[in-house]
Amino acid sequence: MSTTNLLLCAVLLFNTAAAAAYLIWGMLTARRTKKGKMLVFIRFFLMLFCPVIGILYFVCSMLFHKLLFHKKVDLSDVIFNKEKIRQVERSDLERERNIAPIEETIAVSDYKNQRQLMMNVLRNDYRDSLGSISLALNSADSEVSHYAASALRDELGAFRNSVSQKHKEMLADEKDAGKTAAELIEQMVPILKQNVFPFSEYATYVHILEDAMHTLCQKDGTAARPVYYEWLVQQLLAVKEYDAAAHWCETARHELAGTLIPYKCLLQLYYTTKDRKRFFDVLEALRQSDIPIDNDTLELFRIFNRI
Repeated sequence: MSTTNLLLCAVLLFNTAAAAAYLIWGMLTARRTKKGKMLVFIRFFLMLFCPVIGILYFVCSMLFHKLLFHKKVDLSDVIFNKEKIRQVERSDLERERNIAPIEETIAVSDYKNQRQLMMNVLRNDYRDSLGSISLALNSADSEVSHYAASALRDELGAFRNSVSQKHKEMLADEKDAGKTAAELIEQMVPILKQNVFPFSEYATYVHILEDAMHTLCQKDGTAARPVYYEWLVQQLLAVKEYDAAAHWCETARHELAGTLIPYKCLLQLYYTTKDRKRFFDVLEALRQSDIPIDNDTLELFRIFNRI
């Protein structure tokens, strides 16, 4: 056998060994997907049937990629110290799915699930759900009723202390009395609307609310938001202070002429006192006016066929 043939056989043997080695290495390290294994087989057959050229092609392409496209990762902007970053926690989807209305929570017969649902509710801001939480006081499960009682005690205790403090400040500080009165109204109404106090205590807070409204109108009438009048009338009607409610309806009609609020106050007053004639007179007067109405008033028109 000539030297040329020996050299050719050696090259082919080396090429076959290199291709086989690549196949074994590739099958061990390739991703466990059909696409990854298929790529290894394609390269193997290319190396096997294109001796030397196939191997040189892959070696050169790898070197070309490493030299021209590979860049060192810049970690200068990456901070590994947890004390220097604000971590954003991903949503607890399981807990979010379990947040349910309080009424449904109480209706659950499984005490374990009932407790978990109640805890999920109490982990959120429940200041606007105190009225519903109070229903859990009658739960057959003592632990659930304990959760509800603790939540109400803490929130209502903070409310009582804050209202008492602000009311004293309003009466003592002539300069900032108007500002304090507005803060007092904004704080009290969302809680009073939920009807979580005994009637006598509730009536006391309504009178404090009326006192704050008096102070605000005297000290800084322009700071009295139109909705304050409606809020006050609603609370006075709830404690059956009909004369006081009528007074504030007239005050609203004088101060807020040409707006919707006085009409809404009068409609609520006459509906509560069952004054049918005056109720429909106000409704008709509103219909004849050019005052824009909201969805609640539009619903009244629909109910009473006045539109």
